[in-house]
Amino acid sequence: AARVYAVKAGDLGFWTRQVVAANGLSDIIQVINSKIEDVELPERVDVIVSEWMGSLLIFESMFDSVLYARDKWLKEDGVLYPNAADMYIAAYEDNELWNGKIDRWSNVYGINMSVLKPLALKCYFDRSLFTHTANKDGLISPTTLLGHLDLMTITLEQLDVTIYNKQHTTHTHSHTHIHTHTHTHTH
Repeated sequence: AARVYAVKAGDLGFWTRQVVAANGLSDIIQVINSKIEDVELPERVDVIVSEWMGSLLIFESMFDSVLYARDKWLKEDGVLYPNAADMYIAAYEDNELWNGKIDRWSNVYGINMSVLKPLALKCYFDRSLFTHTANKDGLISPTTLLGHLDLMTITLEQLDVTIYNKQHTTHTHSHTHIHTHTHTHTH
């Protein structure tokens, strides 16, 4: 590449600049310590590479920034990496997690504290986003494609509709957890 713009907010921008300089690449890589929404580049770019994936793929507040960068700075024939993502869903059961977080309240050092189970359920599972590293042995159903995201064309409005519809069709009050696995593509 003739020129690379590395946009990094916060302390990571400072350290990225140090690594670039230590490797003698400051003449090629320009580190911009800012959020992408606040950047003014001198030109549109051929490629955008971003590690934006978060919990359940899109819940880390970075996805909006990637789409902003794509729409404002990517050339019409440019490429975004990754440029597609598939979201899968499957029923998941983790008895170790359940026993450690919920059932443990049945007997705590010989004291019946089972009246705290509803509170434990609320604390651990009724949050808007509960994250847990899942072991594949806990899958109790086949995986099903929840959605395909074409990152070269999707809009935030389309994403909001997709997520809203899926949330209302997959909501459950059972103690089986929903596992979302993401797989990204680069074409």
